[in-house]
Amino acid sequence: IMDTILKAKDDGANITAVVFWGVADDDSWLLSPQFSQGRHNMPLLFDETLKAKPAYWGIVDSSKLLPFINEENVVYSDTTDWSLAPKIAIGTDETASMKLLWKSGKLVARITVKDKTKDKNDVVALYYDLNNKKANNASAIKKITVKRSQGKEVKGGYVVEKAINIGKKGVGSKIGFDVVIKDAKTGKRQCWNDLQMKQSKRSKYYGTLTLKPFMCINKGSAVIDGKIDAIWKNVKAQKLTVKSAATKTSATVKTLWDKNYIYVVAQVKDACLNKDNTNAWEQDSLEIFVDENNGKTDSYENDDCQYRINYSNELSFNGANCNSKNIKSKTKVTKDGYIVEARIKRNTVKGKAKQLVGIDFQINDADASGARVATINWYDASGMGYANPSVFGTARLDATAAKKS
Repeated sequence: IMDTILKAKDDGANITAVVFWGVADDDSWLLSPQFSQGRHNMPLLFDETLKAKPAYWGIVDSSKLLPFINEENVVYSDTTDWSLAPKIAIGTDETASMKLLWKSGKLVARITVKDKTKDKNDVVALYYDLNNKKANNASAIKKITVKRSQGKEVKGGYVVEKAINIGKKGVGSKIGFDVVIKDAKTGKRQCWNDLQMKQSKRSKYYGTLTLKPFMCINKGSAVIDGKIDAIWKNVKAQKLTVKSAATKTSATVKTLWDKNYIYVVAQVKDACLNKDNTNAWEQDSLEIFVDENNGKTDSYENDDCQYRINYSNELSFNGANCNSKNIKSKTKVTKDGYIVEARIKRNTVKGKAKQLVGIDFQINDADASGARVATINWYDASGMGYANPSVFGTARLDATAAKKS
């Protein structure tokens, strides 16, 4: 908060003081019964024994604070398409940022630094802990150093790009990571996570990267009949791997798009099918989440939908435009599970090539008693997709048409 206030002042805001109503927690108006409502409030910079609290050091010298662990999702891109990666700030003065992507065997980092003084000894150091051990020692640390001279000069600064070997890490893997940028002329260093600048001595305060999938959806229209028709044969299947608990149930989904609809077929392997529970989300079922404008808002808007289809093709809905008129579905019970095929109407944004769409899929896995024992998602691990579209994954609508076998 103080960094934001100070930056606003530097940018010209008329800020003359930051005022605190008191000094220590032993003498705060928030302790009075009228305002405390039974809570023991501790709002000030010093505690009840006049000892400086973290809030004090956050204002005076943030390097004395234990670092906060930043977390970022890194999406898959076999073509290293940087338009898919969000810009992540490094440091607090907006002079450096990074983008991250991953593909088979590699984590790729692109670091952009604003620095008009061209010094070949300016350095970007990448620190990583492949197993995210968060150790208080250097045992798990690997480091790659890239000099400015090894990067590319751009207007006002430079860019370095580096691929890191990550072996067989895949969707859901977590990697400890930090970046340190050093300006050779001034000696100034800034980083992404460990503000105490002990990256070479410990990985405990590295940020955490989670490898996430990304989906390219072929163009095409499917007949909704609960069968795996020819149109689906050459569409890439996406595995659902994010499990809330251990389960032998597994699933894959395939997706198509046209101007007016999104098409989905899911194949679920589940030895025990049950829909006895009166709560629809505890029945064996597929959930389809769609954010038509990929707004990634933290609550549902008119373009956000959640459709739930159990193995008997019974439906339930969540979202202003999510209803039986806007979906057509068929299901089929198989010898080892069930198939769901669905066509979902686009309500607010028509489909077009290269468009990004928020999307996720979830399997609800019930046991013989009718209780849900696990969920299996394509992207989200939070379980909050029913309320928060920002946790959906992202797909791009591809102009390439699906080829019939």
